[in-house]
Amino acid sequence: MAISDIMVAPVKVFSGVIGSSLPADNLALDAAWPTGWSHLGYTKTPLSLEYAYEKVRYEIQESIGPVGARKTAETLKLETTLAEFSLDGVALSWGGTVTDTPAAVGQVGKEEITGGDVTSLTKRMWGFEGSYEDANQVQRAFRFFIYIGAAEAGGKLEFGKADTTGISLKIEAYEDMTQSVGARLFKISRILADALVAP
Repeated sequence: MAISDIMVAPVKVFSGVIGSSLPADNLALDAAWPTGWSHLGYTKTPLSLEYAYEKVRYEIQESIGPVGARKTAETLKLETTLAEFSLDGVALSWGGTVTDTPAAVGQVGKEEITGGDVTSLTKRMWGFEGSYEDANQVQRAFRFFIYIGAAEAGGKLEFGKADTTGISLKIEAYEDMTQSVGARLFKISRILADALVAP
């Protein structure tokens, strides 16, 4: 056990095009992620992750309890609320197409989103970056990656005078069949030490 393993860790949320390169292990905290990734801005609520699975139990007549079990399904869901209200954020949560119209003579500049009656889900990569303080009080990075995921139903917008408007973002992860068995759903990377320098 180590005190340095106790974390208070807000994270930055990123969305990426499927197939985008993951950040290098030596990428500095707060540095830009590779091409294809976009930082989604400030978040209003903590990022929550929930992993669950279903299983079938091995039961035999000679025992009143199961003698084993096997997973038959698994799910990984993530949820946060984006603090900044933007139509791009709404599109990530609800789907839809954002269109920008520049100001011109007789034309106001505007941004619009349209959506509805589309059966396919937009799949994207998702990434999360935070930091923790190691035993030597050095800030080190940890990153969480979802290879494939899509927003699931249930996102909502709330407008009112008592609180800021946030965009609810709920993501369900999917298996990436191009990855090795046992590594298809997610990856968590926590940097423990700097790379050694060649003598």
